[in-house]
Amino acid sequence: EKQFPHTLNISLQEKLSTVIYDNGEQYSLVDANGKISEILRIVDDNEWRVIRKTVSSTNESGVQVNTDMIVSRVHTPNYKNLTKEIGEYPLVYDTRQRTVSKGEQVLDETSVKQVIEWYELLKKINVPISYFQMEQPVGEITIKIDEGWYIKAKLNDKILEQFQVFEFLLKEKIERSQIEYIDVRFPGRAFWVGGE
Repeated sequence: EKQFPHTLNISLQEKLSTVIYDNGEQYSLVDANGKISEILRIVDDNEWRVIRKTVSSTNESGVQVNTDMIVSRVHTPNYKNLTKEIGEYPLVYDTRQRTVSKGEQVLDETSVKQVIEWYELLKKINVPISYFQMEQPVGEITIKIDEGWYIKAKLNDKILEQFQVFEFLLKEKIERSQIEYIDVRFPGRAFWVGGE
């Protein structure tokens, strides 16, 4: 913006080109090429929910023995703490729990770009994102929303089309407070649970 006589005001906005990668063991920064550029920190124990079960049996003497077993461990990334620590970046939780190191390729360049695209589109319409969850098959993503529901989407060249279907449903068809999930992975169709 030019202001006469001798002033030029320039506004800069940083282009988002980094995501946080979570493999269940550590948080890392991943650059636009999909390589780990920096290891941030280890995942805290309080970010795991452990489900236990007590199993009862009798030993050879006929005495009942109770054994406490871990049935499952569920990891939920703590996005709010991470943003306080390092700033706002999309968080990708890879449920495949691969062991990774600095400089290693963990995502392809296209996936990084498309996660960032989803992140920016959802922020524009004030949908509070917690994190992106990658599973098998690669190319599909679950976008966890801070309000307790999620979006199933594909990472492909049709992100804008998927987003437009999602945005239409949110504005015209679904009561946001009642949503359990919205699935926009299939062109020309959408599925959801909750709402009207």
